[in-house]
Order: sequence, then C-alpha cells, then structure tokens
Amino acid sequence: MATQPEVSLTGRAPTSPGDFYVKKQIVAHHIEHALTDSLAKALTTLEVVTGCTLIKGGMVQGINSTITLSDTSDQGTTACSIYAKVKMGVLNSVAGRTSVIEGRLEIPATAVNQDTMAVLCLDFSNGCTTGINNYLSSYIQLRERSALGGGSQQMNNLFNFSDITPAAVGIHDIFSTSADCVATHKLKFVASGTYYWILCTTTAPA
Repeated sequence: MATQPEVSLTGRAPTSPGDFYVKKQIVAHHIEHALTDSLAKALTTLEVVTGCTLIKGGMVQGINSTITLSDTSDQGTTACSIYAKVKMGVLNSVAGRTSVIEGRLEIPATAVNQDTMAVLCLDFSNGCTTGINNYLSSYIQLRERSALGGGSQQMNNLFNFSDITPAAVGIHDIFSTSADCVATHKLKFVASGTYYWILCTTTAPA
C-alpha cells in the first residue's frame, strides 16, 4: 500500500507495494504490509537467501546499501545507509525479546579454518586530512528518546548478558570474576558532553 506521490518515476500513480515514487522525503522503494493478528503469525517483509561458493580471497554480501551524498553547500541533519524501526501498537506486546536489529553468526560443527569472527563489525575510514571536526564522533552512539527524568521509561542497561554468568576463573570467558587489580588501560566514552574512561587491566583473571 503505497502513499500517494507528488511525482512518479514510472509516469503513473503507484497503486501497489514496490512502486517507485518521489516526494519531499525521497523513498526509493516502499514496501508496506497491514496484517491482522490472525495473519501475522510469521511474516518476512524482505528475505534474501543466497547460496554460493566463496573462493579464497573473495567476499560475499547479502545486502549492500551505499548512499553517495552529492557535493553541495547545503548541510543536512541526518544521513544513514540503513534505517530500521519496530513500532509497537497501542495494545500490542511481545512475550519474548524485541529488537530493531538481530544478527546471528552460525558455525556448523564441521567448519574448519575459521579466521577472525564477529557478529557485528564496524568499519570507519576517514580520508579527510583535517581530521574529525566533531569530537563527539564515536563507533557507537546511544540516543535516549524516552521521557527524561522518569528513569523507568529509559533504557536501563548498556549490556544484557542474558545467557552468560560470571565465570570463577576464565581467561577465555567474556565475563568473569576477578580480584581488585591496578588498571593499566582505559576505554573512553562521552555522555552528555562529559568524557569518561572505563578502567581496564592486562592482568588475566585468576
């Protein structure tokens, strides 16, 4: 169900999902589904399934989205390559987990020669010779849009290790108990314009 356009790239008014159109907020491809609860037991709006043989030194991408901003003196306010949102209904609830983005790296028991692995990889490349002008730049930005001051309405935790408990001694565990030790390194982050450092150590858990 496409929204009526101001200008149509097809030369006609779009009447079905997948039609292309242009308006003040440019939408290249609009897909919208309105289903009742009885129909929405399992719904995939967009599914990409690709099987291939990855040769040595090759690369495969399920979805590649690239936006190239034109050279102009007009500065916009927001640019992102992929935007996703989960919008709950007034009376809807989810019994399990709710997330905007969910990813899984699945390795079979017979897999061999696994190199560096990551469920999420963030790649930053700055070719500007004058550096970064905005010193609030970061690999990850957290934005709280809930009512401020309420506390209970805001996101409560930075991390949730739902299936991980502290290991008594575990140099290979992501979360383990440890005696107090001297910090040797610091991880920097900024909150509301104030810089903070998370203390780290090179001393292994013992």
